[in-house]
Amino acid sequence: MEFLVPLFAAAGAVAAGIPLVLHMLRRAPTKRMPFTLTRFLQSAQPKFTRRSKVEHWPLLFLRILALVLLGLGFARPFVHSGDPSSDAPTTDHYMTLLIDRSASMRRSGIQEEVSRIVLSAVEALPETARLKVCLYSLSTSTVIDRLGWTTFTEGEKAEAVTQVVQEYAADWYATDTGTAIRQAAEELLQVGTKGSQRSILLVTDFQEGSRFHTLQPGVWPAAVDVDLRIVKPQTTGNASIHSLVDRHSGRSYVRVRNSVDATRSDFRLQTRDRHQQPTGTALSLTVPPGGQVSIPVSDLDDSEDAVEVILDDDVQQFDNTLPLPRGQEQLSKIAHVGSTNVNDAEQMRYYLERALRGSVPEDGLPVLLEDLVSADGVVLPVPEDARLIFLTGDVPDALLPSLKSALERECLIVAAISSMEMGQSLATLLPDGVTFAEAVVDDYAMLGRIDFEHALFADFSEARFADFSSIRFWKHRDIRLPILDESADKPAPCQVVARFDSGEPAMIRFHGQSVGQVFVLASGWHPGDSQWALSTRFAPFVSRFVDLARPETEQAQRVTVGDTLDPSEFFLSDTWSAEFPDGSTLQSTSQDAMSLTITQPGRYLLRSNDADASAPMTLLAEVDPDESRTAPLPEGQLYSLGLAGHARGDSAKSNSPPARTPAEQLESQQKYWRWCLLAGLGCLALEALLASAIERRQPEAV
Repeated sequence: MEFLVPLFAAAGAVAAGIPLVLHMLRRAPTKRMPFTLTRFLQSAQPKFTRRSKVEHWPLLFLRILALVLLGLGFARPFVHSGDPSSDAPTTDHYMTLLIDRSASMRRSGIQEEVSRIVLSAVEALPETARLKVCLYSLSTSTVIDRLGWTTFTEGEKAEAVTQVVQEYAADWYATDTGTAIRQAAEELLQVGTKGSQRSILLVTDFQEGSRFHTLQPGVWPAAVDVDLRIVKPQTTGNASIHSLVDRHSGRSYVRVRNSVDATRSDFRLQTRDRHQQPTGTALSLTVPPGGQVSIPVSDLDDSEDAVEVILDDDVQQFDNTLPLPRGQEQLSKIAHVGSTNVNDAEQMRYYLERALRGSVPEDGLPVLLEDLVSADGVVLPVPEDARLIFLTGDVPDALLPSLKSALERECLIVAAISSMEMGQSLATLLPDGVTFAEAVVDDYAMLGRIDFEHALFADFSEARFADFSSIRFWKHRDIRLPILDESADKPAPCQVVARFDSGEPAMIRFHGQSVGQVFVLASGWHPGDSQWALSTRFAPFVSRFVDLARPETEQAQRVTVGDTLDPSEFFLSDTWSAEFPDGSTLQSTSQDAMSLTITQPGRYLLRSNDADASAPMTLLAEVDPDESRTAPLPEGQLYSLGLAGHARGDSAKSNSPPARTPAEQLESQQKYWRWCLLAGLGCLALEALLASAIERRQPEAV
């Protein structure tokens, strides 16, 4: 038998001699001898005698036994088992050091606190300890394993830990503390023997946004202790900005949230351009501690150069930047070549102008349809601010150079061929070999095959909008394309977007010769050629051309740091390239299926390597909103998650006891001290009863 606190066992042994000494001390005679005439004698003190024997052996035995048992109880005895491999405590100490490196650890002063706590904790480890150092956020990575730790000398151990804290840097991910400590506990249970000491030293800011949902209450292993060390920033409080989209209206908002421990409530929202320079006037707002305010994006500066919005006057800056989608420039001017009579219902211009009026958004400017060829034949060049050109009549030769220059500026030309002469006038704008002929139409023609995957008809892909059989074409031109060399590596210079029921092309997109695009319609939309302008689908059809012609056709999608995406789903192509916010790039290969992980906030630009693919995709990445909830959790949070009895707070800032030794673990399993205390108290009770009985018999003897 051994004692956890031998001092109490020695004190009990010494105290056991006290009753024996008291029983052997001298005492006055117990018997009284009456004499006559004693009133005339002088009184004197009686003579004391020394005991020569113990009168009450049972009483003495109970008193000695009670003191001995109480001393043993406070000494906390334990017994080693005969099988050293089963119950014998060992000196092995297996520790896993988990260091939080999530985005919230980017706050000021936290890195210095991490270095101090880690260095002091490792310095206090015994020489036999086997340490494993891991960094975690959404996932866990090992920087020092146990095998490497055991091969280090004392100097190499200190140097390795010092290098870890010097290279420590927080990432941009969320905090999954529950998964990290659960995986660490599972690994610890696989090492050491039954009597080995296993512990997790958790270094974290323990903020409200930490995730613990993977921990199930009541299933934490009893053999693993968790020592929680909470690091605190220099300044409390944090405000953040995140995106918010109204599901009903589809409007985008910027949500500003302030933490409950914030010390200030006045902030400013400022938009900036790609060079980090402010654009427009800052917007002032007040957000009380624990509150939030949502600001419509339209209320911010709507400058074309604004690519992000920042939150000024906040003490913590890691979550104060939000990328903004680049707004599409409203088309204020559209060029037109054809009839100039705005009131002639037999011409295409009449219907085009009325369709353009309906395509302008409520908050946009009215569109000016400018004729490039006047009624008296004067030819005007294409305006620099005109991004869309409609051709509904013959194109003069003097205008062709200006149209070619417009194509070089990424302009979009829509040509509705109303006659053979018009088709011939467009020869220089189209690839070589494209010819036109008047088609033979029996009664009328209809649209037979439509490419609903193309952006021009994507809005009509639903079954209730996909039926175009009600639109009849009385006349149309037969567009004859050159024979393409399918073995060539160059992409085809055209794409048939729609065909008539006879199989002849009805709408073709030509590309490849210039940056811009040319859409050729085989028929006009005026009543002389078709019922197209009288259809309810004509106005949305014209609006799609307006959308395609805008200079900024950025497709933006909101993502969160830590998301993993497959860019090939956006482009239907296996090869793509990604440009990160810091300027680095990632190139996929057709042989290996690759995914893209969002590692930092900012703007990601995805491009397909397929020349015929859609426009690039922009990913607007922001920090996980949970990381902005930086108010600290109570230290008892781990107890409520099933770690009661195994989790301790920051020992550097509290009076928590040190980690249990193997002897403490063995004694806590046996708990013999309870029986010793119960037996000691029982002896005291018997001693009291026996002493009372002796006291009652004493007068009878007298």
